[in-house]
Amino acid sequence: MDKIFARCPQCQSIFHISAAQNKVANNDVRCGQCGNVFNTKEHAHHAPILSNSENENSFLGHIELPEENHTTPWLKIVSSALIICLGLSGLIIQYFFFNAPQLSQKAEYRPKITQFCRVFGCDIPVYHKPALILAERLVVHVNPNLYDSLIIEFILTNTADYEQAYPKLSLHIHDQDNHKVAVREFSPEEYLPKNILIDSPIPTDKSVRVKIAILDPGQTAVSYVISITQ
Repeated sequence: MDKIFARCPQCQSIFHISAAQNKVANNDVRCGQCGNVFNTKEHAHHAPILSNSENENSFLGHIELPEENHTTPWLKIVSSALIICLGLSGLIIQYFFFNAPQLSQKAEYRPKITQFCRVFGCDIPVYHKPALILAERLVVHVNPNLYDSLIIEFILTNTADYEQAYPKLSLHIHDQDNHKVAVREFSPEEYLPKNILIDSPIPTDKSVRVKIAILDPGQTAVSYVISITQ
């Protein structure tokens, strides 16, 4: 059987290996003296000249073929796929966790975000779409219990699909030429009746009657408009 001789580049030991073994090892072998792995083609050596008193086994060092990796290819693929999936899942969870407040304000995402936060413990704010709160049926009349005072009555209705916090309100008063006479803003603490908690939300599709007492702005005031502050 043909033999191939090679010298270990680390410890300079000379080895021989059969051509068949070298082909199986793809030219990579491990030195039995120092453990260094090297390529037999890159470090080929001529056959040593032996004297009559020497034999080849006593002169040459021991060489080993590197252990083959017998891991099943499909197992590597599955393991890699699982690692990738876990990494992507972690990124997705982080994205929804940190963006839950913004995403929860979109009606189409809010149910899923609510379920997500119940599992992962994130907080979502109260739904906030002031444009979907209507102030209707405004009526202005004299306050019978206070001189030179008026009562502004109207109904707040939440038309959104979810409960909302009570908004700030603006009262705009104009004269007959539509010139502004006065503007007054009201926080929920100022206009909510005592039987409604300030922190409670406006129910969906439910009307809340509101009464606000103001000083009479005078005879020039002819137009009263309630608007929702965004």
